[in-house]
Amino acid sequence: MRNVVSLLSNSCLSSLTAIFVAMKHPGVKCAHCLQDILGARFHCAICDSIDICSNCESAGLPGNLDSSDEGHKSSHIMIKIPYPLETTEVQTASRRAIHLWTGRDAAHVLTASRSKPGSVYSSYAQTVVGSRHARSALDGESLNHRLSCKGCNQTIIGTRYQCATCPSSPTAYSLQKSYTIHDPMHSFFKIPRPVNVQLESPSGFLPKLYKVPAGSVGGLAPNADPQEYLYHLVHSTALCDRCMERIQGAWYRCAYCAKDLCGECESLDTHDETHIFVVFKASVRFPRFANLENTDDSPPIIPFPVYC
Repeated sequence: MRNVVSLLSNSCLSSLTAIFVAMKHPGVKCAHCLQDILGARFHCAICDSIDICSNCESAGLPGNLDSSDEGHKSSHIMIKIPYPLETTEVQTASRRAIHLWTGRDAAHVLTASRSKPGSVYSSYAQTVVGSRHARSALDGESLNHRLSCKGCNQTIIGTRYQCATCPSSPTAYSLQKSYTIHDPMHSFFKIPRPVNVQLESPSGFLPKLYKVPAGSVGGLAPNADPQEYLYHLVHSTALCDRCMERIQGAWYRCAYCAKDLCGECESLDTHDETHIFVVFKASVRFPRFANLENTDDSPPIIPFPVYC
């Protein structure tokens, strides 16, 4: 990867620096380690002064912050904030989380078993996001990747998919049923328009994360519709950062910041237009996935900008 990065232009390196700067929450420090928070921030919807970094959250906090003086409690709602938000946005999100927790979800909360502090579920349990840059409109020519689909050999115009697991050079798929012609245990990047820096890695960007191959759920027989199985796929420990619902079907995970979206919200959300998503179309092995959650110690899934 060092060779790839060394070939980047100054503008691309500036973009990479901007990505890391954009992941830092200004003026916010972890209530446990007292360090600046980079990447996912876990904010208490009840105690406005309590914020936890992803390192401490994965280590078992905020459960260990229980106070005997009516302060923070492990039962409080923690909101996952993937990237910096204005104070007013955080306050609005806190009010919404409290409303959902005490209203719509109250019955479920009373009957559902609590996850252990620091579990992967707790990282997704209550999440919010704000709006970012609007996607710009592109014409047909600017959407031409000048690559042929490995499935149908047609030139790809618009969205293409590239394997995130294979040691890769610029390859492309346009078919939604790529799991029938590629390893169904592999996940894919969704690339909406041509990149400025090709996605190349001698070892692949992600390990195999699926529990079962894409294309089937619970022993269901293959169907003529390659997407039908997604209606039965539920990611029980992942919640959408936009609608705050458990993700069903394709799960979109930003390759640069800790943002998770369901298929419906991914098509509507205004996210950073220089970011791309990994698409998970099968159940994920969360012990392996949890290693990707520690944004303080690890770079983004793609450690360089693809759009400059």
